[in-house]
Amino acid sequence: MHKLLIVDDEPEILETTKWAFQVAGFEVHTASNAEEALDLLYSLRPQTLLIDYKLPNLSGMEVLRAAKEMNPKAVAIMITGLTHQSEWIKSESDRLGADGFLQKPLQMERVVKIVNELTQEEK
Repeated sequence: MHKLLIVDDEPEILETTKWAFQVAGFEVHTASNAEEALDLLYSLRPQTLLIDYKLPNLSGMEVLRAAKEMNPKAVAIMITGLTHQSEWIKSESDRLGADGFLQKPLQMERVVKIVNELTQEEK
């Protein structure tokens, strides 16, 4: 089963996204901050990550950087609700190897479709 790590500090987004991907057949794990995500990244070695940019303490960029260093083939999508910084966040996440960029509010059907397409390309 394909392992997905969702990193977001908003509990509602974590639960909604987790449910949508479980229904789609993913093994889903969640983290509410970057430190927890880094621990899970090393123990679970997920193939796919959805990473919120704005997290307490460390940014999602740190999680993205670590994920791509560990597994350059991992599919990583950066998400943000910061519309005023979205161009910079997209540019920086692209530079670090992100495979996609989405802005909140997330449309779950679209997010699942994008992740499914990206994970099919990976295989």
